[in-house]
Amino acid sequence: MKERHSATKNVIILWFTVAILLSGSVLLAFEADPSAANQSDATAAALKSPFTSPLKWKSTGAIITPVSDETHTIVSVKDPTIVRYNDLWHIYATVYSTSARTWSMVYLNFKDWSEAPKAKLHFIDVNPGLRGYHCAPHLFYFRPHEKWYLVFQSQQPQYCTTDDLSKPETWTRPQDFFEGKPSGAPGLWIDYHIICDDTHAYLFFTGDDGSFYRSRTRIEDFPKGMSNPEIAIQDHRNNLFEGSVTYKIKGTNTYLTLIEALSPARHYRAWISDRLDGEWTPAPGADTWQTPFAGINNVTFEEGVIPWTRDISHGELVRDGYDETMTLDLNNLQFLYQGRASDSSGRYELLPYQLGLLTLDRSQAVKGDLLNDAAESELPALKDVYKDYFLIGGAFNRNLVMGRDSNAAELAIKHFNTATSENDMKWSLIHPQPDKYNWEPADHFVDFALKHNMVPIGHCLVWHSQVPGWVFTDDAGSPLTRDALLARMKEHITNVVGRYKGRVKGWDVVNEALEENGTLRNSQWMKIIGEGKPEQKYDHIAKAFEYAHLADPNVELYYNDYNLDVSKKKCDGAVEIVKYLKSKGLRIDGVGIQLHGGLDYPSKESLEYSITALAETGVKVMITELDIRTQKRGYRGADVGMVNRQTTSDSDAESEQTQQKLAQKYAELFSIFIKHKKVITRVTFWGVYDTTSWIGGSPLLFDRKYQPKQAFDAVIKVVQDKN
Repeated sequence: MKERHSATKNVIILWFTVAILLSGSVLLAFEADPSAANQSDATAAALKSPFTSPLKWKSTGAIITPVSDETHTIVSVKDPTIVRYNDLWHIYATVYSTSARTWSMVYLNFKDWSEAPKAKLHFIDVNPGLRGYHCAPHLFYFRPHEKWYLVFQSQQPQYCTTDDLSKPETWTRPQDFFEGKPSGAPGLWIDYHIICDDTHAYLFFTGDDGSFYRSRTRIEDFPKGMSNPEIAIQDHRNNLFEGSVTYKIKGTNTYLTLIEALSPARHYRAWISDRLDGEWTPAPGADTWQTPFAGINNVTFEEGVIPWTRDISHGELVRDGYDETMTLDLNNLQFLYQGRASDSSGRYELLPYQLGLLTLDRSQAVKGDLLNDAAESELPALKDVYKDYFLIGGAFNRNLVMGRDSNAAELAIKHFNTATSENDMKWSLIHPQPDKYNWEPADHFVDFALKHNMVPIGHCLVWHSQVPGWVFTDDAGSPLTRDALLARMKEHITNVVGRYKGRVKGWDVVNEALEENGTLRNSQWMKIIGEGKPEQKYDHIAKAFEYAHLADPNVELYYNDYNLDVSKKKCDGAVEIVKYLKSKGLRIDGVGIQLHGGLDYPSKESLEYSITALAETGVKVMITELDIRTQKRGYRGADVGMVNRQTTSDSDAESEQTQQKLAQKYAELFSIFIKHKKVITRVTFWGVYDTTSWIGGSPLLFDRKYQPKQAFDAVIKVVQDKN
């Protein structure tokens, strides 16, 4: 919504997205409009749909209308945000008060849509902190904080929090996302919304200038630390105006953005992407005035309802949940939108907007199964092919274990018998605040693994990265003493390992404690606990292993690091860690060679050196984070914050020549693994299919469409040739 009172807001280009759901579900995408510009053949093919026609919607009449009270005279209700929680619909919306001469917000709730017309509007200015100009709300529950967030427009993006979304008076005083206006923001920035993936929270907004903007921050830093805004999509302002909303499609790795278009009348257009920090593509059949995601050209009105609006303007789709992931079920599409009488005109703030509800017309026939021929074919399962050699697994993200990427889950269930938590057991996510643990995602991971007969691996307890800053400081912000940090480490390890005692098979206790030359990393852990004394340099590692063993005496304990396969000095440093721990009588069961490789590394000689050297210490050897970079080399540790995925989608990574080299490298590696089967107990890929990779490109065995690549065939063939 605009602050100024000339033509303002409401263009929501609803971005439609391809849904890849399991059998029995619906795939929603569309035939490309021949007039749509800039649609590559590859994109059109990727968006090909079993639907034979664009979307069609049925609309109610106006079901939520402006109702004034003794202190508020309002002329409109608009910009709704909606969640279903505790068996009630909860809606926050914008109103324009002619008595106060400003935009404000209201709250209402009801159980059934039939009750909506009579639902009481509660004016949010009952809260002293929310008096004055506040509008265009976006509501969600942020699970890491166990708080409701209300994001809204007030000159710049602001937010409030509460424990009870049904009580407007309980929202905290508004806070800014940014300190001042960032350089990347447009002159007019409006209509803000938040969506999160496993590692980052994204703030998206529009500028009424044909641009769609994004900022982001790490989950553990939210709501602070937003990056300078960048343009994610550009178009003519008539096609990309305002009122944007972004969703994650349930059961897929696809995101949908909807943005309101300005003319000929307000309507929504749709864009899709496989990642929030990636490139967005117009959704064919849902991206023009003639065939919009939602607009007067594909909306009819329910029987007995006189068409009451030409605008299909600022609103939200009904979500499958209410949390920060903004998950959407394409089998149950409804859209709460604002409309107005076609003959209304005048100053924008005085336009008589009301709310109506669109429901997708389900009469459209579905002509096919979404999972393609390959999903129905009988591929050999990796875990079965390698059952006589070692466990085969993958790093699982939150979307997979919580049911939001069901195709990835199917691949994992079929092919893997061990699972590693990619991010949700790292300190910043599982223990984001001193007295607060976020158990839910990690619980889902362990439950998923055990349910599907996989060996769960916890990753990781002590690491220099993805650790909140408060871990190393006291309440005054001063560095902790050695004893205080050891106490904090012990508490964390005891709580985390203890929670999953008897369920998690093994823990990466310490991760990446070595420099490239084999010396210990000068991390906060080492500096504070080691106190600069040579005789204490291993103490932060030793104490972590000691505390983990005390928390679960039966769990296996591992040291994990990258480049052990390419650096003899670093591998020798890991050997020294093992020897030191054993000399102190501490338990260490194995060392993880991450093996973030490339098409030309590691060499056979360096990999075999590391396997042999580590095995000679008497511990198990595991390949813990396997992937093959198909692009230029970069950082090789799996710190998700070190890679900008937007830059890793080069077409060269998908070339036939590259895929052949990738297959050859995987075959070479697995031949070495089999050769050392007596000491290698587990091989884990860092991801399940290419879209889930932290490095982008084409590093895994399954492509972005969940299909096996030449590399998969090569890995299978290694065993077939041996037999």
